[in-house]
Amino acid sequence: MTGPDSRPSTKRLVAVIDDDDWSRWGLSDIFGSDPEMELVAALTHEEALSSDDWLRADVAIVDAADDRRSDDQFPGVSVVERVRARTGDQMTVIVVTGHFWDSAVRQRMREAGADLLYYRPEVQDAERIRAIVANPDLESRGVPAPEDPEELFRIGIGQSTKVNRFVESARAFGWLGAELSHKGRRPRAFDRQRKEASASAQVHAVNADGTPPDRDQDVPGRPQLAKLLDWATRVPNQRRSSR
Repeated sequence: MTGPDSRPSTKRLVAVIDDDDWSRWGLSDIFGSDPEMELVAALTHEEALSSDDWLRADVAIVDAADDRRSDDQFPGVSVVERVRARTGDQMTVIVVTGHFWDSAVRQRMREAGADLLYYRPEVQDAERIRAIVANPDLESRGVPAPEDPEELFRIGIGQSTKVNRFVESARAFGWLGAELSHKGRRPRAFDRQRKEASASAQVHAVNADGTPPDRDQDVPGRPQLAKLLDWATRVPNQRRSSR
């Protein structure tokens, strides 16, 4: 005989992923105190990338950015990618950020597969965020596209470009935080890397002013790659940008 305790829970299961302690604790209190919801995990970005505590959640609230980071200031992208890799479309991913109008956030979160993107002040009211989590299917806004496509074209991003794949290649090659735009002889190893990264992510070569090159040029140069990486990660880096 099956007892009442064995019945599946009808509560909305929620995971909160945010590097800011105040935001994480505040959201945890909102969902943890709601009788119709259950908080299954409250994690930093790094914890979410190494933990499976959030896997049974129905909805994940993910903060997009951490301005304190020195490699990639949008660690929420990797979290969303991991959610999709582990759960497919079974979990609803709601991204909350103060960088709502940032073209890099929009482009990268669209590629990662986030379901919804909100400007943080929009959801600071407890009832508002509860309503969204309770019925995310009622929201039709999705993740908006960057407002200025020309900004992307000027750094070599086309319709087929995969910015997140380019950032992952940059991380693997040790480019994050490294000097890329200096003048001088180009090591053969770097030439191979930039060809591989550009081809894999389908980055288009452009001139310094963002116009198509006059001559046949398939591989972006160092200055373009540095500009693209700075745009994608928002990491101020004097070694990349000062020369």
